[in-house]
Amino acid sequence: MGTPGKLTKDQFGYSMPPNAPLYNPFPVHYRDARVLSISYLTDLEAAAALLPSQLELSDTPVATAIFADYPWSTVGNYKEVAQVVSCTYQGRDVVYAVHFHVTTAAAMSAGREIAGFPKKIGHIEFEIDEMYSSYLDRPKDVRICTGIFTPVRQVEGALPAKREYVSLRVMPNPQDAAQPSLSQLIGTEWVLGPGEIWGGIGQCHFTGASPQDPYHALPVVKTLESSLFVGSMAASAVTFVEDI
Repeated sequence: MGTPGKLTKDQFGYSMPPNAPLYNPFPVHYRDARVLSISYLTDLEAAAALLPSQLELSDTPVATAIFADYPWSTVGNYKEVAQVVSCTYQGRDVVYAVHFHVTTAAAMSAGREIAGFPKKIGHIEFEIDEMYSSYLDRPKDVRICTGIFTPVRQVEGALPAKREYVSLRVMPNPQDAAQPSLSQLIGTEWVLGPGEIWGGIGQCHFTGASPQDPYHALPVVKTLESSLFVGSMAASAVTFVEDI
């Protein structure tokens, strides 16, 4: 007669593998973060095609390319490139997560499995020379997007209290590829500070090199504001928004 396993549900860790979890629960805290944001007008039809029907765009949709370096966080040291679009949910201003790439497994898995951020692993550099510059390759040497920024002036006054993200969390169904086991809108609150915000001259560019990472599907119509945040931040509250 065989010996039964002894691992039971009450012994599971927070994440997989249950005996040695890859990451811990939110919040995620960051120190000495550098986050470059380049906002731009994009095409209305292109943005609508990527947005869940529960969210709404303005007639002049604004997208933002984000390039970040996180030298210290509670999920480790990693870099990130993202693309988001501003919209509303039931009349409330939110930011919808369209594309995300990071450099570590823990950052990818925690973002995907808890908050629904559509993260993939990519090769990301974040450099400071005559200007700030960052880029995403996937795979290495296949350039997906680039951001550059020259700081000009510090933005005075209080930092924005928070930014509310909405993400689409989808879990595939092992028995029916057409019907996911789970599809939910998830909200995540990001809190900035203490730190500094610098305004300046920035630009982002999407190469269109890969249909697997289609940042170019939200094209740049006109570059708007660019800013650099330097300081501490936290991804704090994660909440269920609705099933879809």
